[in-house]
Amino acid sequence: ETFQGSRTPTTDPLARGALLGLSLRHTKGHIWRAMMEGVCLGTKAAVRGLHSAGHAADRITIAGGATKSPLWLQMHADATGLEVVVNACSEAPLLGAACLAAVGAGHFSSVDDAVAAMVRPAKRIRPDPARAAEYDKLFGIYEQVLPTAGEVLHQLAAS
Repeated sequence: ETFQGSRTPTTDPLARGALLGLSLRHTKGHIWRAMMEGVCLGTKAAVRGLHSAGHAADRITIAGGATKSPLWLQMHADATGLEVVVNACSEAPLLGAACLAAVGAGHFSSVDDAVAAMVRPAKRIRPDPARAAEYDKLFGIYEQVLPTAGEVLHQLAAS
């Protein structure tokens, strides 16, 4: 999840991704899933960072290409333990610009009114409690990686 450094919740431009625990029994499929899970656990870390800063989240809205993968959406719900919402228009920048333009053109008196009228949830994915419990265990390990392997990863980034 940190292939471009880390921005949230820890700012570390030298953080690097790592695949840990590989054995000969692992296939390309395992590696792909591990990379996807790393991103999902990074999302969980960001949500926890928001929570510790006093912001609560009871759901995540996902936009863009990720909305086309049921597996990706379910993994995010399971890893974060939060409901994932996909809007009818999954292109968030386009929809946001349309909302602002509608306010600017006088069709709505506020951005909140435009959003209420134009943003419509189309799909909701709820976390599976058993898988969420497994991801909670995995997250405990995930949180240990940067503190324990960070120095080595920084050295790799500098080389």
